[in-house]
Amino acid sequence: MKYRNTLIDEGDKILPASVDAIVVFSGGSNRIENAVELLEKKLAKKLFISGVNPKTTKNDILIKDIGNEKLFKCCIDLGKNAINTFENAIETAEWIDKNKFDSVILVTSNYHIKRSLIILKKINPNANFIPYPIKSTFDKDQQYIRSFDMLKVLSGEYFKLLYTRLRIMWL
Repeated sequence: MKYRNTLIDEGDKILPASVDAIVVFSGGSNRIENAVELLEKKLAKKLFISGVNPKTTKNDILIKDIGNEKLFKCCIDLGKNAINTFENAIETAEWIDKNKFDSVILVTSNYHIKRSLIILKKINPNANFIPYPIKSTFDKDQQYIRSFDMLKVLSGEYFKLLYTRLRIMWL
């Protein structure tokens, strides 16, 4: 694959045209799809999907019309050992170190990106993480139409962020 050496404009995000890898923390709407699209644009050589259900295969993801088989065979790795953000960060840091990557685009939900970056930078301070937040679909998802449900999710994320900041102080 050939990689560009300039900055590209992704609408509301400016990204380097070439990084070592893309990482996505699974679990939210459109995260994996957006990460695969970045890989298809040849922004990176590899994609790591962290927090995948242990029973999920690459074919299970392909069935959902995300990416193509050739891309999955050569360039996408699945991490199946994480069930929360801290474990996503540990799993990701191990993958980054194993592959000797320096620059990584992190794809996750906009409400989740700040906490994810704090944890990743604490666990792997030598890597350069570039945030790629995915706009929350709360306003479109039927399950979050009620304001109370939205408030629960966002306040939960806020308390997780506070907890993360406190926990990081003792790591």
